Amino acid sequence: MKMVRKAGFLCLSLCGALLASCVFVGGPGGVQIAKGGKATVDIVVADKPIPAEAMAQRELSEHLEKVTGAKFAVVKEGEFKAGKPAIYLGQTEFARKNGVDFAKLGEERMIVKTADSSLIISGGRKRGTLYATYEFLERLAGCHWLAWDTTVIPKTPDLNVPPTNIDMIPAFAPRVIY
Repeated sequence: MKMVRKAGFLCLSLCGALLASCVFVGGPGGVQIAKGGKATVDIVVADKPIPAEAMAQRELSEHLEKVTGAKFAVVKEGEFKAGKPAIYLGQTEFARKNGVDFAKLGEERMIVKTADSSLIISGGRKRGTLYATYEFLERLAGCHWLAWDTTVIPKTPDLNVPPTNIDMIPAFAPRVIY
């Protein structure tokens, strides 16, 4: 009986480690989003965002301001001076150059990953980038939507994102509560 319990525990532990490595694996380095209530990155959006990506940009900048107290500049990728850390939102050329294959994302797959001291929040079109934005805000910025009228937003003037590589497809398609 003890041997069966040990084998079961070992199997469960290995499955948990495997699942965690598929969803949240460290990348090359972390990203400092804000320090002392001041933004340390800009939000860089694709030159031609679709409506869901424009909504993702509004949600991201609004919630990051509430979390950190900082105002974040929003810049189109074609106007951004490369070399400075940024949050690249949507289907940007930076994301493509850092391994995001947009042709394989489908409609809802989401990507949140660190690359070259920057953060990529991207996904398939139509809704992938929007879902990736909410995944980032919840998992890494600490925001929680508990009910339609209850949102928890932490106060974190020094927001740092650890090395991250989240690549996932939502478990179910419908997101409506009847």
